[in-house]
Amino acid sequence: LSLFGMSNLYAQDEVIETEKVIVENADKMSGSVLEKEQKFSGNVRITQDSTFMFMDTAWVHDDYVKASGEVVIVQEDTINSFSDSLYYSSKIKLAKFYNNVVLQNGSRKLFSDILVYDLEKKVATFQDTAIMQNGTMNLSSLTGTYFVDQKLAYFYGEVTMIDGDLKLKTDSLRYDTDIDRAYFIGPTYITEGDKQTYCEDGYYDISDGRAFFSGNAVIKEKDRIAKAE
Repeated sequence: LSLFGMSNLYAQDEVIETEKVIVENADKMSGSVLEKEQKFSGNVRITQDSTFMFMDTAWVHDDYVKASGEVVIVQEDTINSFSDSLYYSSKIKLAKFYNNVVLQNGSRKLFSDILVYDLEKKVATFQDTAIMQNGTMNLSSLTGTYFVDQKLAYFYGEVTMIDGDLKLKTDSLRYDTDIDRAYFIGPTYITEGDKQTYCEDGYYDISDGRAFFSGNAVIKEKDRIAKAE
């Protein structure tokens, strides 16, 4: 670990080396150099490769970092993660975020209480409900996986999407974040005003509000019904 900006107890140029992470700044440090876990507190800044981590308090080990208090991870200046606490495995670059978690990539934000993020593969998974927001669109489900680099997100279990007057319910949905298109991959129910739609396949373009329905598609509006394959 390289320590900079420490209190007067530690020289500015003192260097403690380890293989994985670098502690660039902290107001206070406790624990000797020989101890496997050291505690840093106050304006803590940690780096590994092109990833920057900020937190109030961190416990740093050769194999992991535990952090609490306004945790922020910035990856390649495009992906930002926020949480109240963090467990980070520095050997495999796997982060587990806890409480008030936000994963932001551009205008899209993914909210959850528990989120596991692989910084090497740029894949986020959640098992305890998450909400993705993009403009006026809110998309939620019980479980899912977000492939950040591939710009694809998969939502499973009690999937709900709300975009203005449109409300969608299904059990499985694939979201292409690059073109803002939600693909239906199972029985899907959509309501918009007096209009009710059912389909088993198709997609919805979020940016322009257009949709394509297939697979036993049915549209009902008051006393009118339209059916088609």
